[in-house]
Amino acid sequence: MTRAFVIAIALVLSWPAHDSSARQAGTSAAAPTLVSTWTLTTFDQGVNGGPATRVTNPRGLLILDGAGHAFEFVTNLATQRGAGGQVPVAEAPAAFAAYGGFWGNYRVDAAKKTITFRPESGIHPQIGGKEFSRSFEIDDNRLTITSTGEPYTPTGTKWVWDRVPTIDHLSPLYRQVV
Repeated sequence: MTRAFVIAIALVLSWPAHDSSARQAGTSAAAPTLVSTWTLTTFDQGVNGGPATRVTNPRGLLILDGAGHAFEFVTNLATQRGAGGQVPVAEAPAAFAAYGGFWGNYRVDAAKKTITFRPESGIHPQIGGKEFSRSFEIDDNRLTITSTGEPYTPTGTKWVWDRVPTIDHLSPLYRQVV
């Protein structure tokens, strides 16, 4: 009984290490540098042919965590709201098109410099479960992602994201807020 108990305890204690190492083996060495919260700086469309169009007033948030979860939300906030905060009916399709994003999973191929996303759901109701890839370049705290062909995104879209600074040592007051 004692021997079986010791083996059971050893298995239980080694399981978290096994789970963690298995998860890390599925990601590349470059993945930890992408793990962060990012804010959108620029947003260009039509970058792979002809003159690119810079989207005015872009806003966005990209979160990539170490467990392979992703969240992306992008808007250009160019749509003007009418009285009462409502968009006029005639402008509703354009207002809807001004928003994009999804949440789900991702994996990185460092050799190809691609991120493959598999959204669970998103702003577009049919994006869930459709896997797509984007190329990326990272330069310290700036991440440039380019789409070359994916569902519900114009061909040749480029997003430039800036890393949100990490707060290493939170003050006691800040810890109360968080």
